[in-house]
Amino acid sequence: YWMAPEIIDTKSGGPPYDFKVDVWACGITVIELAEMNPPLYDMNPMRALFEIPNRPAPRLIDNGEWSRKLIDFVDQCCRKQPKERPSASAMLAHPLLVSLKHDARVLQRLSAKFKAACEGDEVVDVSSDDVADEEREREEREREEKERKRRDKEERKRQEAAAAATAAGKGGKKSSKEKAVAESSSSSKEKEKKKEKEKMLRCPVVRQDQVVRH
Repeated sequence: YWMAPEIIDTKSGGPPYDFKVDVWACGITVIELAEMNPPLYDMNPMRALFEIPNRPAPRLIDNGEWSRKLIDFVDQCCRKQPKERPSASAMLAHPLLVSLKHDARVLQRLSAKFKAACEGDEVVDVSSDDVADEEREREEREREEKERKRRDKEERKRQEAAAAATAAGKGGKKSSKEKAVAESSSSSKEKEKKKEKEKMLRCPVVRQDQVVRH
């Protein structure tokens, strides 16, 4: 069920296959993890071997339950033509894997549980470890949220300070202009007063005894 088409073709005289068959198997495993069964699981294994090369490439059913990244990951892995199928190193750079947080403890716990189940030993309860991990992840998310809020607050303060400085600069320019206009107006009034005073001094003085009565 996990066999790549080129492996089956090789057995029929086709060209040799390479490491990309493991990339195909990875995509089929993802489908199995998501849907609980690999493609063609309800067929006889020999019949399935005949159908794999002749059927379209298997895909993860897009029922709204899976992310676009996961669906694209399976599509990339399960390209039927090996030349079109990405290499393992290229798939490691896929957005699905890049966005994941790698924690070796998850695999260690799964491995311990699987080994215990195969050997018939008592399965170790790791629920407390899971709870602790969830608690740490929650605390990490809270710290990241607090840090984001702190940065946003500092950015708002910086923008407000910049706006206030800009407004103060405009106000200062306006005050200087008004001051210059006021000084110019005051100077003009002083000049007018001075001219008026000079004009009055040039006018002849008429004494009372010189007034002619009619």
